Amino acid sequence: VREWSIEGYQEIRTLQGVVLNGHSDAVLDATFSQDQHQIVTASRDRTARLWSTSSGQPGMTLAEGHTYLASTAVFFPGGKRLLTAAVDNTARIWDVATGGQIQRLDHSGRSAAATVSSNGKWVATGSDDKTAILWDAMTGSRVMTLDGHQAEVTAVAFSPNNTLLATGDTRGHVKLWNVEAGRVVANLDGHSRRISAIRFSNDGTRVLTASGDNTVGQWDVASGQELNKLILKHPDSVLALQSVPGGNLVVTSCADQKLRVWDITTGQTTQTFGPFPGNVYSLSVSEDGQRLLIANSDERTVRLWNLASGKELETPQPDGKLGPLIDMKLRGGLLWSTTFVPGSEDVLTVGGSDSRLWDVKTGREKMSFSPHGAVASARFSPAGDMIVTGSWDNSAKVWDAKTGKVIRKLEGEHSSFVNTATFSKDGQCVLTASDDGTAKVWRLATGKVELTLRGHTDRVRSANYSPSGEFIVTTSSDQTARLWNASTGELIREFKGHRFAVLCAEFSKDSQWLATGGEDNTAIVWDVQTAEKRQSLSGHSAAVTSVAFSPDKSRIITGSQDQTAKLWDSLTGKEILTLSRHTEDVTSVTFSPIDGQEILTASRDGTAVIWPTSRWTTVAGADDAKSSKKQ
Repeated sequence: VREWSIEGYQEIRTLQGVVLNGHSDAVLDATFSQDQHQIVTASRDRTARLWSTSSGQPGMTLAEGHTYLASTAVFFPGGKRLLTAAVDNTARIWDVATGGQIQRLDHSGRSAAATVSSNGKWVATGSDDKTAILWDAMTGSRVMTLDGHQAEVTAVAFSPNNTLLATGDTRGHVKLWNVEAGRVVANLDGHSRRISAIRFSNDGTRVLTASGDNTVGQWDVASGQELNKLILKHPDSVLALQSVPGGNLVVTSCADQKLRVWDITTGQTTQTFGPFPGNVYSLSVSEDGQRLLIANSDERTVRLWNLASGKELETPQPDGKLGPLIDMKLRGGLLWSTTFVPGSEDVLTVGGSDSRLWDVKTGREKMSFSPHGAVASARFSPAGDMIVTGSWDNSAKVWDAKTGKVIRKLEGEHSSFVNTATFSKDGQCVLTASDDGTAKVWRLATGKVELTLRGHTDRVRSANYSPSGEFIVTTSSDQTARLWNASTGELIREFKGHRFAVLCAEFSKDSQWLATGGEDNTAIVWDVQTAEKRQSLSGHSAAVTSVAFSPDKSRIITGSQDQTAKLWDSLTGKEILTLSRHTEDVTSVTFSPIDGQEILTASRDGTAVIWPTSRWTTVAGADDAKSSKKQ
């Protein structure tokens, strides 16, 4: 971000992302808060950032979700919160209802070992320094560091009564800790290779440890001794271990591509599934102990089995045939693990940087817990307490402007990129525009769509409310802009005049004029009530990507793919000034909303620029600015 003196093009201050840890990719949008104290920028680097207008210092970064390779997911009791862990060395706690990230737990280890206590009070993870960490699940603060392993911690598990924590490492060593005291009460040494999973028996008297040494060990909790006659021996590495609620059965997955059900009281198998086309690294058993859910990463499928009968419960596929519960080859995305959602028929899948919630009955994705895709749009609420971002991942997110936490995620309705997102005048609704050819009005309180504006025959490039709140304007690649009744969604009139796609539109402050910009390199000023042209602004050598009126509507600023922004007299259509400092497409332009004395531009060069202006009181002032442009 740079601030300039227009009169001499003298750089006053530099706020470039690289220097101040800012955006690492194109800035696609930038706007002022209503009080002009802050600026928010949206970027293709998948974040939005706040900046101080007066000092130019960066503030909060609006981002959430794992950077890559999410591989662990555990629901809290009741299923209202979700813990995920990833190879990106973080764990995250999510609100299941909103899809928003609540807490971020850093340095949780690249093995993604993580679990939740049965009372929901604690989270335990590995770390990046050969320790295990105990976290407060409500505050996200580190409660205790458990130091004692000589290798990376790869598995963690709480006892049923939460008094003990078992941790295992890459060398096959397992330690049993007293949670309150933070001290080791037993060293369970018997394995020779990596610990892949740990589970307590349902009555808490035994610890089961799965290892790459082809065994699952059983240990007596009271004595810390291994029950040698009850070792569960496999022909290859044990990849996963899951206990069956309400009994003495466990399920294991082996590198021989088979699943086995064991009775831990006898150490004998009771059932075998497979072989499967690839290894199964994730198992989940339903709360009633009747169904088994498995994730096959190689096949990219989630399959459901009846544990009692040993038969797969197949699901109708799009071609009418029966097949897996979820086929990620058809849905898109990676698959590492899966789990049942407590108290429901839903299923969660984890893979790549995403965790995704699915309705088993309909096969529809209900929600994702993930980072945004490229953030194409960012806007403050009228009160300045919230920010809405629109993303090319087909969703919008509403953030608390003070805490940076997600309040609401708006997804599942658009089938393509969300290009813009903005608040209604009262801050109760969000308006989104999408490449799927629609604009939608969402009720913020419920996260539900109240209106869908259909009629455009091509991509909807932008959507905005009028300052009066009475109208909505949408622009489209179908070469038109359309005016809608904001309450009913009824189409009022069309604005036709651009020869190619209409990319942007903005109302004057009194809602009487409308400015549009298009791929025909022009901007047009319209009378809102009659759809008649007032001015055509020609001068750019490439598409006009953004337009804005000054608060008194005497000036218009336009941004273009020709890497410039131009200032115009809205009454005469005369070009006053060209701002040409950006090195790539200008993506966004706007005036400071109160006094109009600053212009903000954003560009694909990764910067935003604040331009101080002279008051629009005399023609001489404009001539002076133009004169300095020629110097």
